[in-house]
Amino acid sequence: MMEKDYKQIEYLLERFFEGETSNEEEKALYDFFAQEGVPEHLLDYKPVIGYFQAGMNEDKVIMKKKRTSKKFWLWATGIAASLLVLFSIQFLPNDSENELIVDGYIIRNGERITDVKKIYSELIDSYNMALEQYQEIEKIQEAAAEQKRFHNALLQTETRPYHEILSRMPEGYAKEEAKKIMEID
Repeated sequence: MMEKDYKQIEYLLERFFEGETSNEEEKALYDFFAQEGVPEHLLDYKPVIGYFQAGMNEDKVIMKKKRTSKKFWLWATGIAASLLVLFSIQFLPNDSENELIVDGYIIRNGERITDVKKIYSELIDSYNMALEQYQEIEKIQEAAAEQKRFHNALLQTETRPYHEILSRMPEGYAKEEAKKIMEID
């Protein structure tokens, strides 16, 4: 790609982050950052544009699996949503008229939305969704803990077949490894 084309991409990036791009311009950005050979000075934008593209095309979610705790992200999402709700309250209109937020907006499917009621309802929906996901993870963690307690109780009974297998093994490395696998002290 020529330097002139990179200037066009940089210009589109600037407009994109200001919320001023059309759907066609956004698609051009998505296509550019989806290809190989993105110049080094623009590489930092690639995951950001990929994130927005995934949000716009829900059926094409491209995410890398990370080893970050789901519980951490649920807490972070919940806190972020709570803070957004708290800070957005100061922008609510004081009278019954439908006023617009000053310098506040969201972009949904390429459309800039500044209506307070729509933004507020989206924030509440996001917060509720994060809360539901957190509660679901807590249920899963409780079930996993219960399963581990059951597993450990099973391992502690003398009638389990593991004792018989271990009692026949000679002392040494293999027996110690088998104990680790079976979670026996």
